[in-house]
Amino acid sequence: MSSLAIISSPLQLLNFKEYITLNNINDYDLIIITYIKREEKQILGTAKTLKLNITKIINGNRFLQYFQLNKVCSLNLNYSRLIIGNFFSDPHLFCYHKLKTENLTVLDDGMSTTLIKDYYNKDLRIIKSGLLKQLFMRYYFKVRLSYPKEFELFTFMKNTINSKLINVVFNNFTYTRSMIKNFKIDDKVYFVGQPFVELNIMSKDTYIEYLGKIKNIYQRIIYIPSRKENDKNLEYIQKKLSFKILRTTSNIEIYFIVNRFVPKQILGFTSSALITLNNIFHSPDINVDILSFKVNFDGNRFSNDIFKNYYNRIEKSGIKIYNL
Repeated sequence: MSSLAIISSPLQLLNFKEYITLNNINDYDLIIITYIKREEKQILGTAKTLKLNITKIINGNRFLQYFQLNKVCSLNLNYSRLIIGNFFSDPHLFCYHKLKTENLTVLDDGMSTTLIKDYYNKDLRIIKSGLLKQLFMRYYFKVRLSYPKEFELFTFMKNTINSKLINVVFNNFTYTRSMIKNFKIDDKVYFVGQPFVELNIMSKDTYIEYLGKIKNIYQRIIYIPSRKENDKNLEYIQKKLSFKILRTTSNIEIYFIVNRFVPKQILGFTSSALITLNNIFHSPDINVDILSFKVNFDGNRFSNDIFKNYYNRIEKSGIKIYNL
């Protein structure tokens, strides 16, 4: 019996590859959901490297995507398992409720996975849906986008959640690590960017100020932006700080593997890429210096507890944290 996978980020795709390799799954339909062209480009580049066959790409308008997903879920292909890339994503939850499969696997989507425990088996939602959307889902599509209660969680985060209804399977990145052979060490300093400005978490000037402090410590930095960072803000960073901006056609983990090198130093704030890169590259034979910079998130639109949780998770992963 085949599996249906709903994926919407390069990291989810990497974890999907690890999952099907671990479980010897060859019969699957892979649906990609994207919202911007840069995101689609990275997912396609990652899929090519991982030798994954994409069944369908659904992009564009967020509202119209539900009609396409509804069509996929209505084909009655008798999927034995549904694999979703994000526990909190409405399109992923939509497929879960429409298919009603007995076997559900939730892949790790980075730091958001650490928040599952705070919303599991509760009526709370991490992002509230508007009343119009709720009514449309309930009366047109006949679904209520609630979070699942019984599922398999495939994660690279340790001690994520404790429940008898959740089967936690640890992702060792066995497949990805097997690709690391005869790699060279790159002495350059790489910084993992995040879309704090685009998500209104902090102002552009505040973000530049923090990056400037880091530049005073590490003079020559290669900045690898998130796929959600826009070109205008990246040009501003380049102009103000003279960072070299490295736009990749895959996620950062796959970029290093395709180019067959291991960075000597990787810096960042709260990106889950710090954890994945540490899990993938750190070994007795390879010494990668990964460092997280702790900054002030007061006054942002998210709870400070969320970022405190992120830094705790980074620290538990064995990554050093430096206070700016």
